[in-house]
Amino acid sequence: MYEAPEANVGSAPDEMRLHRSNIKWRDLIVGGFITQLAMTFNKFLYVFFACFFAYGEWSSLMETYGVMEIAFFVYLFFFYLLLIFIFVFVFSGTIAIVGSMSKKGVLGEHTFEFLDEDFVEKTDYNESKHKYNSITKVIVRMGTMYIGMPGMLWHILPGRDFASTDERNELLVFLRGRL
Repeated sequence: MYEAPEANVGSAPDEMRLHRSNIKWRDLIVGGFITQLAMTFNKFLYVFFACFFAYGEWSSLMETYGVMEIAFFVYLFFFYLLLIFIFVFVFSGTIAIVGSMSKKGVLGEHTFEFLDEDFVEKTDYNESKHKYNSITKVIVRMGTMYIGMPGMLWHILPGRDFASTDERNELLVFLRGRL
């Protein structure tokens, strides 16, 4: 839940905003896939490999059977792109599951304190402090907010943990204003 404590609302320059998220397995699996797709280099890489595999198959079939329609190449491109997306989903899901099993504090409740200069993430096992200028990207996909950090680290704030979309959008505007 996103809260502004009574004592700090507008009274001090360092206004604090709280958000509590409960991270579950599904959040990690879907979040791993979405964050992979959010990275620009990965998009180019997926399209390149889909073109590469589609062209290889199309040209070998063209040598064997003669003239082939360009529509068949487009079909092969999307077929290989779908295969790549399935592989990325399975791979990122596996990494998320294995990573959360080996690290305490990944699953469960996370408390975010958003201050004017930085934000703090707290769990039962750790606490991390980040400056806003270290945020690489803030995105919202399927109602869930993802805060990108250096080193392919993403903080996940599921949509179910916000009281409303207006509350989520208010936090989104606050974070993007600090970038």
